[in-house]
Amino acid sequence: MNLIAWIESDANVVHSLRRLFKDKKLEIHFLNDVDEIQVELTRYSMIVCDDRKLSKNLDYMEMIKNKFPHIVRVFTTARPESSGIREMINRGKVFRVIFKPWIESDIQSTIIDGVEDFRRRTSRHQVILEIGKLNQQLENLNQELNQKILERTNDLQISREEEKGREKRVRHLLNLSQELGQAPHIDSYLIQLRRQLKSWHGVVAPFLIFSTSKNWIEFVYIETSGYINSYRLKASILSVDGIEEIRKVAAEVMQRPIGPLVVKKDEAFILAVEHSMSGNSLDEFNSFIKENSYALTVPLRKLIRAEEMRSSARSWEKIFNTLDEPVAIVGPHYKVIRSNQRFLDIGEINGKKCHEVFSDSRTPCLECPLDSQDGVPSQVVSKNKVFRVHSFDIGGSVRGGGRSHVNFYQDITDAQELYGKLVQSEKMAALGRLAGNVAHELNNPLTGIRSMSQLLRKDGPEEFKNDFEEIDKATSRCQGIIKHLLDFTIKDESGEWVSVSWKFILDRTLPLVKAATRRHRLKTDDSSGESKFCCEPQLIQQVVFNLINNASQAMGSESGEIHIEVEVCDKMLTMRVSDTGPGVPVDARKSIFEPYFTTKSEGIGTGLGLHLCRTIVERFKGRIFLDEEYNHGASFVIEFPKEVS
Repeated sequence: MNLIAWIESDANVVHSLRRLFKDKKLEIHFLNDVDEIQVELTRYSMIVCDDRKLSKNLDYMEMIKNKFPHIVRVFTTARPESSGIREMINRGKVFRVIFKPWIESDIQSTIIDGVEDFRRRTSRHQVILEIGKLNQQLENLNQELNQKILERTNDLQISREEEKGREKRVRHLLNLSQELGQAPHIDSYLIQLRRQLKSWHGVVAPFLIFSTSKNWIEFVYIETSGYINSYRLKASILSVDGIEEIRKVAAEVMQRPIGPLVVKKDEAFILAVEHSMSGNSLDEFNSFIKENSYALTVPLRKLIRAEEMRSSARSWEKIFNTLDEPVAIVGPHYKVIRSNQRFLDIGEINGKKCHEVFSDSRTPCLECPLDSQDGVPSQVVSKNKVFRVHSFDIGGSVRGGGRSHVNFYQDITDAQELYGKLVQSEKMAALGRLAGNVAHELNNPLTGIRSMSQLLRKDGPEEFKNDFEEIDKATSRCQGIIKHLLDFTIKDESGEWVSVSWKFILDRTLPLVKAATRRHRLKTDDSSGESKFCCEPQLIQQVVFNLINNASQAMGSESGEIHIEVEVCDKMLTMRVSDTGPGVPVDARKSIFEPYFTTKSEGIGTGLGLHLCRTIVERFKGRIFLDEEYNHGASFVIEFPKEVS
């Protein structure tokens, strides 16, 4: 876990930062002042301070730079024109300046880049320590080799001056070839080169500029503290001509005056050595660089090429891990070679096979795409989620013989659930259209029956007139029910709001729910009189129908009571639909109005009823809610603004 000290007194900013870095595996200590830092400073990877108490924070950052240069320093300010920024850069050598108000993606990348820079510095320091041990061993071997060289040169019949010159050249050549050729990293290359140049009085330190990509280069140098530091610059720096221009760039990066330089320039890098030599000693040094050009450039080209490959690998790995879907490289025999972080969230690899990690199965998945020649995706179930697996052949395995594949696991759980809900909704819509068509078909013969009964009442036998009147009333009642059903199922294309009373809505809705409520008592109390509200009546009918139907289903086959109460409360017209069923579970009350949420058994409810009710009610400036204080079952309340006469 990376530990960060963040000096920030604004509680809103701290809250925003906690949310922003919640899932970044960072431990951030938010403090009001640098004096509150109690943890040992060596445990921190980064210090972030703002421009409050600027003088005090400047002194603190400068202390951190001098005593703990590996700790990354970041400065936040809301005043871009402030001279404090320049002071913080010059004295504190901050890694980055963040301007308020910041963009979340920028501050995320800054903190992550800073943590990565801390890791790189720490890693380099560890490598330098290990290389130092190896250098000591190599130095001992070189001493033995130098001794043998001295013994052999003593046998040569040459002058003492020529002997010393040859000995010096051979020694330097051997040391350069061995030390620089064995350097595992560019940082260790610079350290070894500085060690080799110590014999030249006046040499300060070397620095290196090399390309890492098409648009960027790395400027790597050795700080006075011994740490290796690097900065990223525009790639155009490699094309500069003249030592003075290189000195200018180096001075801007290293934040100090740069002395004279000896430069070795290549198409891929610029190697420069700062010195204070002159005259013959400078000429000898230039000759040394020229004579040892091969020993200097060949290892460096190799290390730069390796760095480019590592940089490319890091970029691909970063892209790989940012994917939201699991991805894995699967080798022969279904063995997982590598995966992204999302795949690891499902299960650890540890040499396992893909079906063991993903499906927790000892045998390959049914219709495994690795066994298929047609490239057809298969489906895999993992931890109650359904994935569609796409497999792409990438040729020979990176570990042994056989073929390797890239498996892309697409989570289709939500898509399948939504598709099922959509099918159910389409069925319900088709059922509504069918009910409308059936109503039309029934209405035609009923019209004929009623017309005939009316004629017979007028002209038929006297003794049957009462019967004909009953037939007329029955057919009239049937036609009324059909009319309400048609009003309920046929969409009103006009979409106009009209003034209606709750009595108007209930008179046209209750006949449709008689079948659903036949096992229960239906009680209605309406004290609203002629008070009205504005709506589309057909849609409010649907809301009332859904609530009564839900109440009936909740009570099931047991006898119960559905109570509909209508009243005027202040400026609101209120309707309450209550039942004596089991009520809504406490843990479900916050979700009952969400789409596709249902407490009913599978196949009975779609989870759309109450969601649609709320959508319709809110469309007409109303409100629907569950009365949680009602303890005799469930009680839903609908409120609409009362229309002013």
